[in-house]
Amino acid sequence: MKKNLPIALSFLICGAAVVLAQAETKNVQPAWSTTPAYRTLLQKIEPLIKEQKFQAALTLASEEAPRITDPLDQARIMTKITQLEIGLHGTETAVKSLRQKKWPSDDRAQTLLHIFYAFNLQQYAHTYSWEISQRTKVAGNTANQAEIDLKTLTGLEIYSEAITSLTAVCRFAKN
Repeated sequence: MKKNLPIALSFLICGAAVVLAQAETKNVQPAWSTTPAYRTLLQKIEPLIKEQKFQAALTLASEEAPRITDPLDQARIMTKITQLEIGLHGTETAVKSLRQKKWPSDDRAQTLLHIFYAFNLQQYAHTYSWEISQRTKVAGNTANQAEIDLKTLTGLEIYSEAITSLTAVCRFAKN
């Protein structure tokens, strides 16, 4: 069963992406459409990223993010900030930071963030699989706590957290 979890999680991530795509058939702004404020911010940070000035890009994105008012663009900038944090500080810190932030209440934004969160948990579990397989369950340490520490979770707990995040996407599919 444990060996099938990464495969099952991959299918869930794909299925969650389909749910996000199906949301486009409703009378809402397409998910790929962005606001001028978001596009302007991207125009500022993309050159910094190309020049490998990741800390400067992260600082700028973090400072400008509160000015983004569209929920879907808020989710997008949160994913961009998390990607920069992963590159600079590692997945553990970035995922913890993403989980602690206030997520937009919009269903599509929540769906995007849940998929992104689960994907990064899966990537972490895959990248550090040997180290994770050496861990033993720590009493009182569960992924469902308000604050998780990826460095102490077992593989099963990490995949369980990712699956829990993806099951939240199912809630949005019903709406």
